[in-house]
Amino acid sequence: MINCLVIGLGIGQLYCSVNKQLGHAVYTVDTTKPADFTSVEAAVNSDITFDIVHICTPNASHESIARTVAAANDFGPHLIINKICDRRESFYKSLPGFSTFGKGWMNRAEDVRKKALEMAA
Repeated sequence: MINCLVIGLGIGQLYCSVNKQLGHAVYTVDTTKPADFTSVEAAVNSDITFDIVHICTPNASHESIARTVAAANDFGPHLIINKICDRRESFYKSLPGFSTFGKGWMNRAEDVRKKALEMAA
C-alpha cells in the first residue's frame, strides 16, 4: 500500500479524495482543521513511512515544508532528480520508437541528469 501525506486541507481535500480512490492510505496535516497530525514535524517523525507527500499550503511555505520533509527522511535533491530521470528513461524504453531513437533519447536524459545533479550540488 502507498502511504500519502497531504499537508494542508484546503485544496488538499481534493488530493485526499483522489488518493483514497486510488486505494492509497492517506494521512493529513493541518493546523486549523481536524487532521491526523497538527504539524509537519509530528508527521515525518511518526512511525509511518510516506511514499508521497503533497504540499497543499500557500506557496510561500512550500520550501520550508519541503526542507523539513527532506531533512526528516534523509534525502535531498539528488534522490528526487535520480527518481525522475529513472522514470523518464523507463518511459522512453516503453515507446515503440525506442529501437530507432532510444540512444539519442537516453543520451539527452543522461545530460539532463548530470546537469540537474550539478545544479543541486
